[in-house]
Amino acid sequence: MMARCSEALTVLDEAGIVLPDGKHEAQILVNRANCLMAKDDFDNAFIAAEAATRRGDAQLAAFAMLQMAECRMWQGRVPEALTLYVRLEEQLPSKFVDLDRVQIGKARATAFLEKRSPQSKPF
Repeated sequence: MMARCSEALTVLDEAGIVLPDGKHEAQILVNRANCLMAKDDFDNAFIAAEAATRRGDAQLAAFAMLQMAECRMWQGRVPEALTLYVRLEEQLPSKFVDLDRVQIGKARATAFLEKRSPQSKPF
């Protein structure tokens, strides 16, 4: 799997050169983030996903925000993840984001924070 992700990252790098008009940049960044997440490179995956949120496609931006939230969860940066899940929930519906996936992530983040500090509520 790692070899396939590395191969895909190479192809995605080349896609940016072959398609320099920027029309597909958000899609390339989202796919890059997916590959980096599969390789447990959450810092760079977050950076790629964050860049995709600024590329003008609202539907892909919503999916990129989901990637950002999931990166933060994997990194144990739960308060940041929860903030992203809440912001993302406000942007739904989106054709690329499953509401259940967002709600499950949000519930997990909330439960983790409540267990860690039951007297302080995240909202």
